[in-house]
Amino acid sequence: MIVLSTTNSKIQVFLGDSITLSQLACYASYRDTTTTSITPLRNVISTNNTTAVDLVGSPAASTQRIVDYLSIQNIDTGTNKVVVTFYDGSTSYRLMETRLSPGEKLEYQEGHGFKVISNGSSIKTFASFDGVSSSSGFAMSVLKRDFVCTQDVTSTSLGNSSNAPKTLTDLKLPVFFGKSYWFRYVLFYDVDATTTGVRFNPQIEGGPVQAFTYRVTLTSSSETIINGISSASITSPTATSAATSGNVAIIEGHILFAWRDGFCTIGTAAEFTAPQTSSSVTIRANSFLQYQQLT
Repeated sequence: MIVLSTTNSKIQVFLGDSITLSQLACYASYRDTTTTSITPLRNVISTNNTTAVDLVGSPAASTQRIVDYLSIQNIDTGTNKVVVTFYDGSTSYRLMETRLSPGEKLEYQEGHGFKVISNGSSIKTFASFDGVSSSSGFAMSVLKRDFVCTQDVTSTSLGNSSNAPKTLTDLKLPVFFGKSYWFRYVLFYDVDATTTGVRFNPQIEGGPVQAFTYRVTLTSSSETIINGISSASITSPTATSAATSGNVAIIEGHILFAWRDGFCTIGTAAEFTAPQTSSSVTIRANSFLQYQQLT
């Protein structure tokens, strides 16, 4: 329960960075209680970049304002840090700070506290009890639209292996300093020809992915499995693809220690050999990232 009991107390929201396209959508429901009445109220407002906005304003004199529900949804195209504070008229006290990827939502509910809902509708909160880590469930991000990665190359002998992979910006794992994580990308992809191969490069900001396994379809009856990888720089794990459509890649890994707050991302690029002169790979909608904080 969050209670505002003075005429200058309020709940405020601000962002860590300026938005890219759309301010985050905020909603609050609460009730004012006096000695004689209970009045239900609500407020709808948008964020204003790094400037604090009043999600729940101050109550009137002799009134207690009880906050029942808060919702902050990231409808922007980029990830942003969201900070929720309690302001007593002179000092702000931080209640919650998190990063929201596109489509994710921060919620507060009386009796349950704060939680983050992924764009795949799973709960992302993490808790620890008596030294034993426990998670409410795997978090998931889902690619809601087609993402096309096309690279034109001039060197048929190298393909585009010398070019940087295209990052799948909708599938990001937020990481925090000193924490460890397990993650699994399941990526459905099409290529322009069966002679086109693919590569996927996971990378964590501020440090490497310590270990991961790469599995990808190679023919209609086999798959390539690469284990024990500690470097994210895979140049060319496959030379061909099983089919032009309906391929799947599974990249599973462990981040032992995040060196700083940031994100784990993954990039993709097409590979080919002569006589091809260009190639493309399309990551399909409904590809997803599943992950869990371990410590």
